[in-house]
Amino acid sequence: MRYFVMLESRRPLRKEIRLVEHGFQTVTPYPKERFFKRHISCEIRNIHEVASFIDKLSTKPQFALVHGQPLDSLPMNQMVRRLYHGRDDHPPTLGNRMQSLLILDIDGLPIRPVDMNREPRLAINQALEKLGSPFAQTSCYCQLTSSQQPYADRLYAHLFFVLDSEVSLQTIKRWAETRKTDCRLDPTLYSPAQLIYTAPPLFFGGSDPLVRRSGLVLSQKNTLPADIIRSVSRVSVNKPRPSHSYGGKGLDYNNVCFTDTPRGREWLDKIGDHAGGGGFYPVILRLIASAARLRGSKNNWQELKEIIRQRVWQVGSSAREYRYLAQITSDASLDSSIAGAMRKFARF
Repeated sequence: MRYFVMLESRRPLRKEIRLVEHGFQTVTPYPKERFFKRHISCEIRNIHEVASFIDKLSTKPQFALVHGQPLDSLPMNQMVRRLYHGRDDHPPTLGNRMQSLLILDIDGLPIRPVDMNREPRLAINQALEKLGSPFAQTSCYCQLTSSQQPYADRLYAHLFFVLDSEVSLQTIKRWAETRKTDCRLDPTLYSPAQLIYTAPPLFFGGSDPLVRRSGLVLSQKNTLPADIIRSVSRVSVNKPRPSHSYGGKGLDYNNVCFTDTPRGREWLDKIGDHAGGGGFYPVILRLIASAARLRGSKNNWQELKEIIRQRVWQVGSSAREYRYLAQITSDASLDSSIAGAMRKFARF
């Protein structure tokens, strides 16, 4: 099922901009709100429904999008912090989820000079051509962001695509890293709690100089092949990355996560006080030990830590204190367990 996740704040989530002789001047940046209500949209079936939904959402400045999945650690109708990692005084509220709606943040792509009021499609086409043929041949919804100037040699926009299958947020982020330079894509967009603003800026000294900030760009196909993102991401995974050290041993983050294996999934399912579960901390220790024994430094340890955290907060337990769950999922606790398991069990 395709859907958007939204956060609702008490104040409008928009920039305030003053019109000056040679362009824009930011008066007030996006407000730093701490608490939000989480919402899930209705099902989004095609690019036309994407356009309709974002058009309506842009008229509600107190709303913004996020990629994360709302967790049931706190009620949906409660004002909560937008946290992927829990804090001492607040549990995580957004987790990872598979994505079937792709949002691209184009942040200052150099283009041939264009009058954005008369020929905005020319600017968008230049971006699509830069992204490559699958994108240029697929319908998308475009929304010009607050930095876009009316007479421009750079493009600032969000492009929305419907994918033909689901892709993980981590895969999209790795792909975006490979297009950061040539297409000016912003990879920071692909964090579960990162706000994606949709409301237009509020202008002082005149009305918005852009007559229309959004529109549907129709093409030959209505869905984008997700394999174009998976294939580039797989190639990028093989590039050398810095290793992180636990207990003096360099651990490679590049390889698959242990929980993608049958044994890993079996241990993951045992976390919790539910029927068939084995509790929390003891099972986490055994899961990490098994990962070190079977895969050693080939584990993607950082991803494994995130998956353990999500599992703990998803299953939860009314019999367990919040501080206990926060402590066993902290970096200090998990890093110590990984270092110990690597010393005892890792063969490579």
